[in-house]
Amino acid sequence: MTAFYAKEPLNIELSGTRAEFEALAVRVAEGGAASMPLVPPKQTSPYDSFAQHLVIRPSDAKVAVRLVADADVLELAGSPAALALLAENLDSFGRQAASGGHFHLEFFDGHFYLAESSAPLVCVLADRDESAA
Repeated sequence: MTAFYAKEPLNIELSGTRAEFEALAVRVAEGGAASMPLVPPKQTSPYDSFAQHLVIRPSDAKVAVRLVADADVLELAGSPAALALLAENLDSFGRQAASGGHFHLEFFDGHFYLAESSAPLVCVLADRDESAA
């Protein structure tokens, strides 16, 4: 799994295989603190850089996607209930999306589990063979 980002305007892409999105969904659904290394890309273009770790942090609020650029960390923070809803979306995406498919995780007024402070995130199902992950 790889996470790219551009700083201005902030734009984050999380790319992975079906198995990687399903495994991430399991970790997120657990609702506890976790950290996982991300795979460095061969190139970052058109993005500025990439995150080296994905961190899951429990809180008492809706889910906030956050980039800690000086530490190259992509953080998913939220209450166990909100993280469980995010996990359902990640799992469904990993199981049902077409190869190369994507979905946008962006706040809108009245979003049921995403915090207004959340950074926009695009999840992309990688075209690569899952055995190469």
